[in-house]
Amino acid sequence: MQQLQQQMRTQLLQIEAQQQMLQQLQDRLNGMSSTVDKQQEDLSAVKTAQQKPPPVPVDGWRPASSTTTQGSSPPTRRAAR
Repeated sequence: MQQLQQQMRTQLLQIEAQQQMLQQLQDRLNGMSSTVDKQQEDLSAVKTAQQKPPPVPVDGWRPASSTTTQGSSPPTRRAAR
C-alpha cells in the first residue's frame, strides 16, 4: 500500500512538472504570436504607404526630374581680386 502511494505521489509530481512546462510553452507561444501580429501590422502599414503617391505640395513645387543637373559638378567660386 505504501509503495502504491509513493508511485502516485511520484506520478503527481511528474504531472505537475509537465503542466508547468506546458504553461511556459503556451506563454512563449503567445508572446511569439503577439510579435508576429505586430510585424504583420507593420508590414501592412508599409505596403499601404508604398501604394500611396507622395503628397503634392500646395505651392506646386515638384522635385527635380532625374535628367536635370545630375552628374554635373557644382558651380565653382572665383577668387576675389
